[in-house]
Amino acid sequence: MIRMTELSKPEEDLQDPEALPQEALNEMVANLMKFLLFEYRAKEMASEAEMLKKVLRDNKEHFSVVFSQASECLQLVCGVEVKEVDPREHIYIMVPTLGLTCDAMLSSGKSMPKACLLVLVLSLIMQNGDCTPREDVWGALSKWGCLSGGSTVS
Repeated sequence: MIRMTELSKPEEDLQDPEALPQEALNEMVANLMKFLLFEYRAKEMASEAEMLKKVLRDNKEHFSVVFSQASECLQLVCGVEVKEVDPREHIYIMVPTLGLTCDAMLSSGKSMPKACLLVLVLSLIMQNGDCTPREDVWGALSKWGCLSGGSTVS
């Protein structure tokens, strides 16, 4: 099994920790991260309204906690910072902070971005509650043309 340690806890000043079970919070954070990573990969901006409509739906009151934790996880795990570009409309853009980009190529010159593989594996682990069977990871990687042993398929 592949496990990730918990990166952050809800801050008490943002939300009453008793109001939302940790499992539900983790699921919302993972879903928001998946959405933001999709937007990052598509080189799109994301608005608070869009995040509420497409991801949090019935949990709008938890937006500040979920957004804060998802942003922190993206920066710590994926090297992507969520920056507000329009404070009035609450529109955000994701920018790389570790020198990794979705356009960075493998050293062999193949067409698959390095950071994209990292983002794929980490988001898969986060979506599955910090624990993902190795077979699921390799299954997802094989869909991208990666084989075990470091070989890639063109």
